[in-house]
This record gives sequence, structure tokens and C-alpha cells, in this order.
Amino acid sequence: MWYLPITEMLKRLYQSERTAAAMRWHAEHSQTDGEISHPSDAKAWKHFQTLHSDFARNIRNVYLGLCTDGFSPFGISGRQYS
Repeated sequence: MWYLPITEMLKRLYQSERTAAAMRWHAEHSQTDGEISHPSDAKAWKHFQTLHSDFARNIRNVYLGLCTDGFSPFGISGRQYS
């Protein structure tokens, strides 16, 4: 298994016109009021854009999210804290 740094992966995504268009879709699509078709339509995304307007101004900036499948590398997920 080999590791490709995230910056190289993002550069490759923008090298293709098709994937580059998909990476900008969140800023270019039209939203139907009251309907969420993409996370960019959600209140949390819009709140992030108002807090970080300098970042949000460039539609080519990449929003990264962190998610896990429940794996806890340090085994502390089940502990109670006071």
C-alpha cells in the first residue's frame, strides 16, 4: 500500500475538467427553496460561510470533513467522564 499526500490528490482532482466541475458544483448549482440536494444547501454550511467568508469567497477551496466508522484508536470511546 502506498500513500499519496492529500495535496497531490486534490491537484489531480482539479486536473480533469469533469472532476474540477464537480468540485465547484456546490457553488454553481441552483437551490430549490426548502429542499436540500447537497450539504451546501444546509444551514451549517451557510453558517460556516458567514463565519469564514474569506475562505468561502473562492469556490475552488475544498471543504474537508472528518468522519469515522466508530473505530477508536485509543479505546476511549466507551468511557464515562464527569
